Amino acid sequence: MKKISALILASSIGLAAQAQLIDTLTGSSLNDSYTLTPVLYSGSSIPDTTVVSFAPTVNGLQVTGSSYNDIEQALFLQSDYSLSVGETLSVNVNYVAGGANDFGLAIASTATPTAASGTSNPLGNTRTSLSYAFIGIRTASWHVISGGFDGATSIATTQSQPGSGTTAELFITETALNTFQMGYETTSVNGGAPTILTTDTFVNNAGVGSAIGFYTDVRANGTMANFTNLQITPEPSTLALCGMGLAGMFGVMSRKKY
Repeated sequence: MKKISALILASSIGLAAQAQLIDTLTGSSLNDSYTLTPVLYSGSSIPDTTVVSFAPTVNGLQVTGSSYNDIEQALFLQSDYSLSVGETLSVNVNYVAGGANDFGLAIASTATPTAASGTSNPLGNTRTSLSYAFIGIRTASWHVISGGFDGATSIATTQSQPGSGTTAELFITETALNTFQMGYETTSVNGGAPTILTTDTFVNNAGVGSAIGFYTDVRANGTMANFTNLQITPEPSTLALCGMGLAGMFGVMSRKKY
């Protein structure tokens, strides 16, 4: 009985520790439920979403901007998966091409925000009606940058420069209800330990994390980044609680035997 219970315990913890792989982001594996939406528009004509594209390749997900004047910032989101307290959304960064562009992870209150459009002054901007956060790579300078909006309130932009070519992973963790830590891991900074760039709490919208995906700020034409393995992972504290609960159950089963 002890052996069986121990096997159940080990197997359960092993299953809990496994990340939930959402997309490998290579080949043709990209989930077809993403929606591309321009949220900040700085052109002189009606925006066309075809000038920004997200496409999986053999090396990973890439974003391409073909005209800076048509779209500046866009979100590429889906609601098939969501982030909960104690979970981390992460993506591997394999390579980033040059260019004055940002590309990274995003969480939002909806996968289908209102698109920026028109030629009115001020320029098209629907970010103030949306709650979202992002952490990405600024490809021209190898900065890691974060930001977003909590409804009409802007989240302060935060930057770090870990060093050219060192960023290996971007992540967003929901540490408490509507509170998110955003950061990165590298192979050469802090011995590869996670670096927390910022912690943001949303007060104007409780639904942030119900949509996940990607963010881009296109400031020049070109293709950037190879992202692979978009996944959601339980936090160590969650696994510890799971383990303690299963260990307690094992203890009860052992006592019952005697």
